[in-house]
Order: sequence, then C-alpha cells, then structure tokens
Amino acid sequence: MATLDQETWQPCSVHEVTLSFLRSEWDKWPLISAYWDRGIVGDSADVASPIENNLRTQMIWAVRSAVLQWIPADTQWFRVQRVRRNHFTELRAINHAAWTSPDDMNELQKVVLRATHECWEPEGEWSPILWAHDRSGPFTILEGNHRLTALARSANESAVELIAYVGLSPNLCVWHRLDGLA
Repeated sequence: MATLDQETWQPCSVHEVTLSFLRSEWDKWPLISAYWDRGIVGDSADVASPIENNLRTQMIWAVRSAVLQWIPADTQWFRVQRVRRNHFTELRAINHAAWTSPDDMNELQKVVLRATHECWEPEGEWSPILWAHDRSGPFTILEGNHRLTALARSANESAVELIAYVGLSPNLCVWHRLDGLA
C-alpha cells in the first residue's frame, strides 16, 4: 500500500489552509457565522485577495488562536491528494488532554478504541489539516480529529479519499505528541 508521502503533494499558501479551516469550523462558531456572510468561505472565495485573506485570518484566530499560535512559524504548507483509509495508520490525534493517553502515542487506530467522546462523520466537502516534521510522517491531526476518528471507527469500509492540507516543519510543535512536549 502506498504511504501518504507517495501521494501528490502541491505547495500551497497558508491562505488556502485558513480557508479550509474556516469552512470546516463555520457552523460550529456563532461568533463567526452570526456576523459574516458565508460567501467569505464559499466557492467564490478569493485566496489572492489580501482583504479577504486578512478577514479570514482574523476570523480563524478569533476561534482557534489556542491551536494556531503553537504551529511553528516556518511551517510549509501542501495540498495533498489523497488521504485514503490505508493512510490512517500514519495519523495521530492532536496532543491535547481530550485525545491523549499515556498508553499510546495517539495513533488514530488506538484512539478509535479508547475514545469516549462523540465523533461525527464528515458531511459535505471537508479537508483535514495535518502537521509533521517531514513527508514521512507520522502526521498529527490539527483539524478533523472527530471526523477522522469517526471515519476510522466506522464499520463502513467504503473508500475514503480526502484532500488534506499538510504543514511540515523541522521545529518542535506542542500538538505533535512525538515531540514529547506534553
């Protein structure tokens, strides 16, 4: 089976990642959705527009600054086609008290067995946001822990083919359990 590093990787901007993150979070945060037109994250969203990018950056920081502030500043972003079910063995849940156990290194397949919180399968178009030191992984799930856990837990063995955004940096990241910062 092909590993994630053998899939198609295309460099992308942090603005594309921000747009994807906001699309995933839009309905969860009234702070955002009550005050802004969904068009800012819709099909006509323009990642080349400095005004739109600035607005989206402010919106995502309003709700996810606790996560974003700890991502290394030198992270290079990629759009990766495709994350498949066989790649789940390369994924790690975020290093956060809700997901971490001293019994394992947050491997998604082990998290599936011990997770007690509600997880929901993705609806509509959605892209997980992952992070690692290099293309060989393992890859920490920054956005999409609930959805990927639900997909991995699902008895439905249907094909999974997701576009993902992956950040790479040689520097330590608090969310990456293997960095030993917990």
